[in-house]
Amino acid sequence: MTETFGKRLKFLRERAGWSQQALAERVNAERGWRWFQTTIGKIERDARDVRVDELAALADVFGITLDQLVQPVETYELHTSNDEYDAGHQPADEFYRRLDEPFRVRLRVIRHEQQILRERLERLANEEAEAFHRLSAWSQAEDDPEYGLIDESGR
Repeated sequence: MTETFGKRLKFLRERAGWSQQALAERVNAERGWRWFQTTIGKIERDARDVRVDELAALADVFGITLDQLVQPVETYELHTSNDEYDAGHQPADEFYRRLDEPFRVRLRVIRHEQQILRERLERLANEEAEAFHRLSAWSQAEDDPEYGLIDESGR
């Protein structure tokens, strides 16, 4: 029997004790998407493709890595607990090596974009802190008559 992602997703969902609806609600809460029970059902039946960002969301919801999400079901069945699985799962490098080239290229692009976004976020946080500091200083100066912003009568 050919291993499919749908089979893996169903295995993980059932292992977590969630219905298809519960999983859809968790994905919606995680990412703000509008998934339904039928979305999960279609994925499990392999009637719907899953995008890379959706794979990442599913891994987050299950609290596992992308590597663990795409492992064959048999790998999970060898282990009875998450701790045992974590100790025995294949390294991410091997998973990465098995991907086809276009997917590896896309992953590299995504990682690069993530780094750019992290740098932008850091710059924005610094700018926000600086603006808050300036606003605080301006607010204090506005209330101080020595700065001439208000006169003695309060105008």
